Amino acid sequence: MDTRQRHTRRGVPGQKPAGRSPARRTDQRLEAVLARLDATERRQRLLEGTVSGLAREQGASIAGSCGRCERSYLLVRSDALYCPACGYRRAL
Repeated sequence: MDTRQRHTRRGVPGQKPAGRSPARRTDQRLEAVLARLDATERRQRLLEGTVSGLAREQGASIAGSCGRCERSYLLVRSDALYCPACGYRRAL
């Protein structure tokens, strides 16, 4: 037998068999994550529009996030700011 490596049906001796490369798997995972991110952003925009519409129907609007608990946006009415998550209220 000569000193050159022989190619066989299973590939080159000493190398991993052909298949999905780590880079290809990473690319596929990245594509899946980006698709999920796009879907999540779409749902978030729909929810933001829905919440704003509901607040408007109730005579309120949406302000920034609650500085006390940071779990909800503040609802703004003519007389006060209100956090529905923690109950914080501040007169205007």
